[in-house]
Amino acid sequence: MSKRILLILPQTSFDFASGAALSARILAETLANNHYQVTILCPTANESDTQNDQHQKTLDQFNITPNQYTLQNQTIYNFNHKNIEHHILHAQGSPTTWLDNNQAADTFEQLIQQQLQSFNPHLVFTYGGAHRSHNWINLIKQSNASLALLIYNYAYSKSHQYLHAADLVIVPSQHTANYYLQTTNTHCVAIPSPVFPEVSLAPEPRDPVFLTMINPSIEKGLHFATQLAHQLATQRPDIPMLFVEGRGSTGHLLASAKEANIDLTKHPSIMIAQQTHNIREVYRISRTIIMPSIFNESYGRVAAEALINSIPIIASDRGALPEIIADNGFVLPFPPHINLNLTKPVSPEDVQPWLDLIIKLTDDQTFYTQAAQNAKAATPRFSNQAFTQKLLTSINHLTNQTTPST
Repeated sequence: MSKRILLILPQTSFDFASGAALSARILAETLANNHYQVTILCPTANESDTQNDQHQKTLDQFNITPNQYTLQNQTIYNFNHKNIEHHILHAQGSPTTWLDNNQAADTFEQLIQQQLQSFNPHLVFTYGGAHRSHNWINLIKQSNASLALLIYNYAYSKSHQYLHAADLVIVPSQHTANYYLQTTNTHCVAIPSPVFPEVSLAPEPRDPVFLTMINPSIEKGLHFATQLAHQLATQRPDIPMLFVEGRGSTGHLLASAKEANIDLTKHPSIMIAQQTHNIREVYRISRTIIMPSIFNESYGRVAAEALINSIPIIASDRGALPEIIADNGFVLPFPPHINLNLTKPVSPEDVQPWLDLIIKLTDDQTFYTQAAQNAKAATPRFSNQAFTQKLLTSINHLTNQTTPST
């Protein structure tokens, strides 16, 4: 008899602006592909579109025609996709603000109760530290299911009770595991999320032209990238740079530039692309990727995806980035003053080491070829096989020891 797995998420599992949502969806699909019965409960809320217009567009993209039913006068979308049953509550707002609507939050908790009783899972996965999520934990603990927390950031250092309620805590890197052991005495299992070629590998023929930054948000290094782009376009206008919107948008980029009296619009070599669901096309046209994160990255999916695409990656040393990149890319340490307190672009001197490396990768073809080969060598570390083995090993004892009532 198949083991039953329930995922309870604070945002839609199809949130393409969220690495956490993507990782959770990959986990669910992996379990479904390994003969587990999997159900996902989530709202339509996503990080890039608080009006939820994206929900219907996403369903259309995947050719999904959902059934609809109501619970407490709230609309629930129900469908099966990739052998995973989905129940998605229509909710207005972001992954945190939708819970401020008590009617929506109450309905979601009733939906959780229903699934805990009717689906009767052996194991429940969830994440998110919003105020109502503690109610979810209580409901899960009152059932017969084991509880596994998926922790994708460093925001839980003061959430000892939340973490210790879990039977298993999974994090995406050893750096994150070490952090929670030190701050909360929680033993976590580090399982880096895989990178699927069909999702992230650039199609042929490739046209590697751009120095690319994905998601120019403040935490991802917006104020660093603004100065870098300006200096690169000034010194080497022959090197085109592409920004791909995510949480960080064109507006954020131009506002950052304005703080330092920089006019990025005068540089024809700087281009901006809208957020895309087809990340493969971004990698198809990228020659080098930069990831100047100024906050502690718990994983670094863009870095992993760049590596499997044989694209040299240049990243900061924040969080797990040195672990993820290892010897397969370039990690350039940031000085302490480059941090989340930045309110305007850094100095030209701060970006010079990055400029030097970018220019060398452009002008020295032998150096670039070796860097691309080094990147590709990282591929086995992010394989689905490695992820699946670690995941199944970590949950096996929980699904075997849990015996839900019938």
